[in-house]
Amino acid sequence: MKHSGMFALSEPGRLEEVLDGAGLTIHEDDEVESLIVFDELAGAVRAFVGAGPTALAIGHSGESAVGQAVQDALGPFTGTDGRVSLPTWYRAVVARG
Repeated sequence: MKHSGMFALSEPGRLEEVLDGAGLTIHEDDEVESLIVFDELAGAVRAFVGAGPTALAIGHSGESAVGQAVQDALGPFTGTDGRVSLPTWYRAVVARG
């Protein structure tokens, strides 16, 4: 999965390698922090179970087992009000030729 799709450039140095190969130089490289909030745990579980990368796990262990594992993993991010708050970060790069 790290070599295709949304993870294709996640390996350290890979983005720089691809940009260099395209003749581009990084001029700006920033991290953008964000918070993803789901109003309820069930909605968060549906979002993760429905995501493309989860298909391999579902094919191996079944949707019910994967759904339970996702629910368990989201526990620490679930508030007393039932909302799920996930801190995230994204890399934003501006490159020029």
